[in-house]
Amino acid sequence: MNKFPFLFLGVFASGFLRSAVADTGLDPALAQAVTRAASQLPAGGFIVAESRHGVAGYLAAGRPAPMAGIPPERVIFEIGSIAKVFTGLLLAQAVVEHQVALDDPISRYLPPSVTMDPSVASITLAQLATHTSGLPRVPDNLRSVDPFDPFADYTEADLYAFLRAFRPTAPPPRPADYSNLGAGLLGHVLELAYHESYGRLLAEKIAQPLRLRDTVLELNDEQRSRLALAHVGRVLVSPMRYGDPFIGAGGIYSTAADLIRLAHVLMLEFDHPLKEAWELARQPRADFPAMNGKAGLGILLMARGASTVYWHGGTSAGTRAHLEWSPADQHILVVLMNSDSLAAMNGVVTLYQLKPDQSR
Repeated sequence: MNKFPFLFLGVFASGFLRSAVADTGLDPALAQAVTRAASQLPAGGFIVAESRHGVAGYLAAGRPAPMAGIPPERVIFEIGSIAKVFTGLLLAQAVVEHQVALDDPISRYLPPSVTMDPSVASITLAQLATHTSGLPRVPDNLRSVDPFDPFADYTEADLYAFLRAFRPTAPPPRPADYSNLGAGLLGHVLELAYHESYGRLLAEKIAQPLRLRDTVLELNDEQRSRLALAHVGRVLVSPMRYGDPFIGAGGIYSTAADLIRLAHVLMLEFDHPLKEAWELARQPRADFPAMNGKAGLGILLMARGASTVYWHGGTSAGTRAHLEWSPADQHILVVLMNSDSLAAMNGVVTLYQLKPDQSR
C-alpha cells in the first residue's frame, strides 16, 4: 500500500447515545490491544470509539491529543478519505432534493468551455461515487512539490485542463478502481449544481441537521486547539490542504463523537433528515474486489459472516482513520490515529474484526 491511501485509495450531543467514557466502555481485549499498539508508536497515539447496542465508549492511548485535559471524544482529526462518505451522502441528498440525478453526465454541470472526449463527457455522477468512471486515482497534471501536501495547489483550471486532455481506453462504466479524482470531481459538480461551496453544503445538508458540531472543512480557533498533531514517524507535519477539486475526496475534519453519531443515526434512527438519502447511498451498486466487497454512493460495503458492514478508511500525511458499522449487530467502530503507522492501524482494526463477541 502506498504511504498515502489518498493515492490509492464538539461536545458529545445527548439524546442518541449514552456515553461510557469513564470506564472506556470498550471490549477489554480491544482496549488492551490499542494501549499496546500506542506504546510502540514513535509519536502520536489513538482515539478509539466503540458503540455496542447504543452504548458508546472511548479510549485514548499514547499521545493523540495536543494537550492534556481534552476528552478523547472531542479530539479533532483529519479523517482523510472518510470524507467520501459525506460526499456520497451529499450526492444522495441532492437526488432527494431533485437537484441532480444519479445518471446525469458530468457534462450537464461543467462549463461549456470544458470540451471533453465523449466517453469522459458521459461519465455519470453515480459512476464518480462508485469509482466506476474510469478516471485515474489522481490526474497526471498533479505536480505537487510537497509529498506531504500533494493536493494543496490543484485548481479548478488544472481539473478542467485534465478533463479536456484525458482519453480513456474504454467508455464508462468501468470495473471499480479507486479514484480520488472522481470523488473530488463529484464534490465539485455538487457545488456547481447547488451554486454553493462544498463547505456550506456539508454544514447545511449533513453537519447541522445531524448536530455534528466538529465536522467541518475549516477549523475555528477553539477547534484548532483540539486538533491532533500529525506525525510521519517522529516528524511533526502540518495538516493537509486541498484545492477545490479534491475537497470532496478528503478535506474534512471530525471527531470520534461525531463519527459515532453519524453512524448511529444512519444505522439505528428511523426518522432523521438524511433517511431517504442514506437509503440511496447504502445500496450496493458496483462490485469492488479491491475493497473486498461492493461500492455504494461514497460508502463501501463488505460481508462479515451474515452481516453487511458499511465502512471507509482514510489517511492524510501523518494521520489514519477507520469507520465501520454493522446494522445487524448494532456495532460501530471508529479508530483515529495521529501517526502514519499502517501496521498499527491494521492491527487494531483486524483485532476488532476478528474478536469473538457473544452479543453478535
